[in-house]
Amino acid sequence: MKQSKLNDWDKTFCLLNLHNKVVGSSCVEWCDNNDIIVATTKKIVSCDMALMNGGKKVHEPEFTIENVNIEETKRTVSKVVTEYIQEFESACFQSSNTAAFPAYNVYEILLDPVLFPMKNDVGTGYKSIKMSPSGLCKSGGQLLAAVSQNYSVHVCIKENDEVSRTWKEKCELSTILKHHLRSNPTLLGKHEAGCKTNALNLAKEKTAATALTYVAWSNLYHIDSQSVCFLVTSTLNGLIILWKIQADSTGNILAHIELAFQGRWKNVVSLSFCKHSQHMGYQRPSHPPSKLHVAVSNVDGELLCYSLDCTKDWQCSNETSVWSEPDKICVRQMHWFYIHHDESVMIIAKSNVIVVQKLNKNFEVVNDTYIHNAHDLPIVALSVFEGNDVLEIFSSSSDGSLIKFDLCTDPTPKLQQTAVLSKPDDVGTFNANHPTTFHGFTLSPNGAFVALLTSQPKIRLSIQVDNTAQLSLKRLLNPSQASEKFLQRIFSEGRSFSSCIDILEIVRQYYALSKTFECSLSVFLEQSINLKETNLAKLQMRWHLLTIKHKVKQFPRKTSNLEGMALGENQCKDLQLVEEVLVLKQMAKVLMAWFRNHLNEEIASANVPIVQLVNKLKSKKELLTEEEMEVISQIQSLPIYKELPYVMTCAISTLPISLSTEGISAIASDGSRWPVCCLTYTVLQGYEKRKCALSGLYAAVKATQPSWLQDILSWNCIFSDLPLM
Repeated sequence: MKQSKLNDWDKTFCLLNLHNKVVGSSCVEWCDNNDIIVATTKKIVSCDMALMNGGKKVHEPEFTIENVNIEETKRTVSKVVTEYIQEFESACFQSSNTAAFPAYNVYEILLDPVLFPMKNDVGTGYKSIKMSPSGLCKSGGQLLAAVSQNYSVHVCIKENDEVSRTWKEKCELSTILKHHLRSNPTLLGKHEAGCKTNALNLAKEKTAATALTYVAWSNLYHIDSQSVCFLVTSTLNGLIILWKIQADSTGNILAHIELAFQGRWKNVVSLSFCKHSQHMGYQRPSHPPSKLHVAVSNVDGELLCYSLDCTKDWQCSNETSVWSEPDKICVRQMHWFYIHHDESVMIIAKSNVIVVQKLNKNFEVVNDTYIHNAHDLPIVALSVFEGNDVLEIFSSSSDGSLIKFDLCTDPTPKLQQTAVLSKPDDVGTFNANHPTTFHGFTLSPNGAFVALLTSQPKIRLSIQVDNTAQLSLKRLLNPSQASEKFLQRIFSEGRSFSSCIDILEIVRQYYALSKTFECSLSVFLEQSINLKETNLAKLQMRWHLLTIKHKVKQFPRKTSNLEGMALGENQCKDLQLVEEVLVLKQMAKVLMAWFRNHLNEEIASANVPIVQLVNKLKSKKELLTEEEMEVISQIQSLPIYKELPYVMTCAISTLPISLSTEGISAIASDGSRWPVCCLTYTVLQGYEKRKCALSGLYAAVKATQPSWLQDILSWNCIFSDLPLM
């Protein structure tokens, strides 16, 4: 049976029913924190993947599904529009010898959901979402820009730097845009006063100018040691708005309009920044360039590029057509990358065709345009993955086919098909009884998985009345590829384990099926443990692999929170030894920080059990380096050391309380056990504390600790190297 499951490794699995309807494009994104975000007609749905935990089946991940908390934005009817409708209605009741004819302006207003929103109108849902680059927030996470069906853009963040772990709305851009238009009325055009028709046109213009339709994020830049990202949006009346988005010291998101100008078209269907790619031979700058380039497409299939000059004051310095033929095949999916200082590559999807063009600094096509007939039906999603040695292009069509390409740009741009990842039969698109509609896909941060967004029809009395969105997963890496990439990310590239969770999940699923690790990881695990290891990544790698073995062995029994505070008796001895070494290494770091700051007045109020840490380390000399032993000797020679308390005091019972044997909890003399901060070893007896979702270790909240401990409290969990939330 296990072998049969391994034979199904490349098939779709883990079907999630979202109980909502999906409309629009770009409605699914995979965040770097392993949340899969889906835009539905009711709510933004967040699917949070559990860390190294099996669901109903041990070889499939477990998800927690919740709605993103966004305050509903309701549009109000303009006073001019209300008076116009009331005047028309009163005229309809007056007797007249002239035959009445329909007023086109009235019907145009009543049928416009933006200009005249109905009470029961479906305007509370969302049609597209876009994730910002990582690192913009104080916590290092991403921002979510969600476009609602009533044309407002909500910027959200997952609060994971302290206690909360839920998505929260930070700002709503339409409100900011309204204030900007009041200060800059020239953006609305000229409308002569004194005429009801002109007043109505002005009301329409004002309403359409604040109706945001599409968004796109730029690369992450640094301005005056602040992380900054730019966001471009379009409106129903053709305005192009450039926003500067950044986070302040308190974690609030600041959105400021840098530039707003009237574009050539009002019927915009997609936007894209020209971005820097690490695989294109052009180094990504840390500071914003003198010009930002934005591509805009319209419903007629035309495509043009804008140069936004920021040398002095922001202005649109250039407008060039790239695709000037109105072929009525609109471009809803496009990506644009720099390859040199004065050259770029643009990848667009037109119907079932992928078009690749190389552009010079004037946005003129260089060499021949490469056209690849990729699918039989129109393309609904196009994604670019930068995590491997080459730039990989993933495209999917409405029939559910998913194809992977490698992009080559030298000397001419072209695509090389490398794999067919999904076929219509895999999704069930042409199933006669229950046909499946394919809406799009998204890739995990390291390309280990692809999430497929589909929907099934709801049938009542042989009539389809609605559809229900479903999310399923597909593995893109085999066990050997995942193991090699995992080792490369951690040891060669020096990344944190928190950035490799999707690869680690592949490793866990393979072990759950085969009860063994792939060869390279098995060899690593068979090596003897170096008790004086200075490379903590090796110890944490071993901890993750041993934890996988332990969790798979105890499946389906769940570990309680209390068990997370202490080492379980059934854990293997190797795992206990690794955790003991990691605890002692952290204790040594705390003592070194205390020694460097022992003259600080805040030292006495820190409640760090220095004496207990020293005694603990002295009893484990065989696990310490010479440098660590030297620091301990110097600490004991300090006059202040003799004044330090030997044991701590319980804040509730005032009884003596000391560290437990394993060093990750504290025990009072009455037998009560309390969690200990795994970073500073202070006893946590309050409600506010952070926790690692995988190891179960706790940490103090930064705001409640002295300044000399703030740097230590910014570290990740000592076992898993994951953020403490």
